Amino acid sequence: MSFTEITPYDGQLPSSSDPASFDGRASALMSWLVANFAPEIQALAVEIATALNGEEDTLAAVQALADSLKSAAHYNANDDEDFTVDPNALPTRSAVASSRAPDILITGAGDGTSGTLTLDMIERNVGGAASLSSNAVTLPAGEYYFEAHAGLRLSSNIGSIESAYVELYDTTNSERIALVAWGRGDELGDSASRTFGCCVSYFASSVTIEMTLTRGSSGWTTSSLGNSDDRDHILKIWRLA
Repeated sequence: MSFTEITPYDGQLPSSSDPASFDGRASALMSWLVANFAPEIQALAVEIATALNGEEDTLAAVQALADSLKSAAHYNANDDEDFTVDPNALPTRSAVASSRAPDILITGAGDGTSGTLTLDMIERNVGGAASLSSNAVTLPAGEYYFEAHAGLRLSSNIGSIESAYVELYDTTNSERIALVAWGRGDELGDSASRTFGCCVSYFASSVTIEMTLTRGSSGWTTSSLGNSDDRDHILKIWRLA
């Protein structure tokens, strides 16, 4: 019996080192996932099920894998209608998160400038797992689903190609966890863009996390509503394992 072959992705992957091309590359990757990878995985699941000829437990596992892979990627920059995935269809084990309130909820006031953004209030902390110090969140080892929210506004150099982005950053391992928001002067203008990023991550040991803003000019801030009292930085965390 022959099986469906997965079409290789021959494009370039998005990279934080090249913000100008990030949206285009991410859009191309998502198009491949939707047009090729997801239906091919679904077809492969059916073929494997036929070959197994009724082994119910294995069939259920294969189908669950196919369903989870359909929504294994999520990215939403600047609310692009052609590239927005329903936030209720998120990475594999985040189905756990969609059924309950976050275990940890941390917020901070807006008007953030370059560098570490304000996270200064723990509003929910089930079991006291998280600690907060100097705008940094420390978590014990484990697997987590993260959902981070922030807004971007440009008040000067409007119309330029200068860009800015907000990311959820693992300072312990010096790596990005998720891209939260991205904007460019000739696309956003002086309007506000409120976006979010999400991911599932596993940490073998304790980890410290921050939200950071990197910007091409001083006109960029993270206050989506223009009011420094608004809690515009929001970090929701679910403990998965």
